[in-house]
Amino acid sequence: MNEKEILKELKIIVQNYEILQGLKNIVNSFEGHKGRKGKVGGSLPRGVNPNFAEDIEAVIEHSKSKENSNKIAIIGPVQKRLIDEAKTNGFNLEGYNHNVDVYSVKHSFNKHSNKVKEEARGQIAITDEDIKQAQNIVYSYDKAIWGEKNDQGRDIIKLLKQMPDGYLFYIEEIRTGRHTLTLNTMRKYKNKVGNSNTLAGIT
Repeated sequence: MNEKEILKELKIIVQNYEILQGLKNIVNSFEGHKGRKGKVGGSLPRGVNPNFAEDIEAVIEHSKSKENSNKIAIIGPVQKRLIDEAKTNGFNLEGYNHNVDVYSVKHSFNKHSNKVKEEARGQIAITDEDIKQAQNIVYSYDKAIWGEKNDQGRDIIKLLKQMPDGYLFYIEEIRTGRHTLTLNTMRKYKNKVGNSNTLAGIT
């Protein structure tokens, strides 16, 4: 095994360790938090990370640094609604978790945070506050779109969520090896009632 292969293996080990630590923190934090009030449906569903707000803040800050290392914010387990929809579309998401990592946040900011460019596309620039909506989106999305792949050829799910100033496309990559739905990128569109940009017209 050469140096490059060793570094690749070490990177995978570190990422897996971060995931395990995140899951451990969820278990520890969840004790005594059953029925704790939150933004998702009035209380946090079982197993959802109660510390997500702090964790995603750390991921966002890390994404803006010059460090080339990863950090992961675990959202929580995939819920029955999405699992059932997945089955009808040929996917088994039992035992999967939603998460957000530094690389996906960087991608979202690099591709979709420039106000001038997004305005020209008929879109709204992505901000920190949009990224922080991840937990709200995955547990209370309005519509899921299936059957597409990203530039790497991996299966993705597009979750759409109507917001006061537009609607968010929250795109997750299905990572079968790690059993995660990881944020791939985010886009935000303006509300334009009466044309193809309305939520009802998206397929």
